[in-house]
Amino acid sequence: MECFIGRYGAEIGLRRKLEKFISKQRLASMRTSSCIPVICVIVEGGMNTIRTVLEYVTDSPPVPVIVIQGSGRAADLIAFAHKYSKTNENGDEATLDEELTDQLIAAIRSTFKVDRFLADKLLIELLQCVRDKNLITIFGSSLSDNVTSPFFIEE
Repeated sequence: MECFIGRYGAEIGLRRKLEKFISKQRLASMRTSSCIPVICVIVEGGMNTIRTVLEYVTDSPPVPVIVIQGSGRAADLIAFAHKYSKTNENGDEATLDEELTDQLIAAIRSTFKVDRFLADKLLIELLQCVRDKNLITIFGSSLSDNVTSPFFIEE
């Protein structure tokens, strides 16, 4: 058995295997032989959370994601990318305007204390996450319906 102590994100693979196992179980008490539904709820989160969301929305079948906007860090970055990105006609690429890209890169660097190279990599992952906006639902926290971090655009 692997040791997960002190390794951020080390539990993700194990958790995902458990979720897949549970989701394949049948609901015996119901008249139907439906599988147990799985969703992902994002509250705050770190860099590994962005990778986890990417795995969920690109899995087969994809797993819907609910993001609690205003809870901080990864959740707010995903909410921002979801709100401001545009998907091309083929639906295979999400992009941001240059100014919003710069703003999101700065937010990634500030949030996770990373260099530009890693921030660019995380930006690509964020945009891949929101490529199919139907798979992600943004739920505003009771504190705010907008991203509350000072580096984001307030409307």
